[in-house]
Parts: sequence; structure tokens; C-alpha cells
Amino acid sequence: KDSPFADVREGAKRLLQSSLDRLKLLDVPEHQLKEIRDSGIVPKALHIHSPFDGVVMKIGAREGSRITPDMELYMVADLSRIWVQVDVYEDELPWVQLGDEAEMRLPSVPGRIFKGRLSYIYPYLEGKTRTNKVRIEFDNADLMLKPDMFATFTLKASRTVNAVVIPSEAIVRTGAREQVF
Repeated sequence: KDSPFADVREGAKRLLQSSLDRLKLLDVPEHQLKEIRDSGIVPKALHIHSPFDGVVMKIGAREGSRITPDMELYMVADLSRIWVQVDVYEDELPWVQLGDEAEMRLPSVPGRIFKGRLSYIYPYLEGKTRTNKVRIEFDNADLMLKPDMFATFTLKASRTVNAVVIPSEAIVRTGAREQVF
């Protein structure tokens, strides 16, 4: 900046602005950029801030490790709202629709019923199990629900118009077949 040559001064200004722009693109926080500008010293280490709140699920970087562009530094998950995948049998699919209510019970939280809504029906069927995956969304503000938990579900099918309805007492189940009287 103190060069007697105008070209060198302009080149230094452009280099400084380019470096600051690059640091901004790398999401370096504003307070660190201000510290660099004020002190004139470039630190060897910078803070990395997550773009959202959540729970650290996996740490891929450790102190002293070399970081490359393809490296996953951290996996941060927002668990305040979760997705649960449920297998629905093929013959029950006609009764399942988007928006259906669901109730979930967990062995780890006895007596509590979690309520959610069906938000997505996957467009494929699992050939070996003859089931179709569906996604149900649940609020999880208290973080009681954890990834990879097992649960029991009740899907409350939406009302079907023009359906044939009979009382359950009219069905006789013989084991080999079912008859309606």
C-alpha cells in the first residue's frame, strides 16, 4: 500500500479484496474477517461455524488432520423434526394416502404415543419383502426419538368414499378362507 507506483498499489488493493471475497465464500465469519483487517495478521486456524443448529452425528476432522475439498468435516443433523420410514405391505397400499395420520409407539418410551403424518410414498416396491416404504414425519422437540430406533405403527387410513363396509362380526374366518354373512 505504500509503494510509490500506482500500479503496485492498485494490484495490492485488488489482491486484498480478492482474498477477502474468497474468505467470505468459504463462510469465514465476519468477526474473524474484521480481526484480520484490524490486526493485519492472518491466523493459521479459523473457526468453522455450522450453518444451522443441530446434533453432531459424525466428526470427520481432528486436530492436525489435513483437510481436502472432498472431506466431510462434520455431519450435523437437525433432529427437531424427523422422518421415519415404514414398510407397508403390498395389499394394504390402496388404503394408504398422503396426509394420513400415524401413531408410533416405542419400547424405549412405554405409554407414550407419538403422532405424525404420512408425507411421502416411495415409487417402488421391495421385491423380496413385498412391501412399499412410506415416510412419516414427526415433531421431536424433546429429542426423545433417535435415529435407528424400532417402533410399532398404526396408520389411520383416510375416509374412502363409496366403499363397501361390513361389521367385523359378519366375517367368519376359518383359516383357509374368510366368509361374510
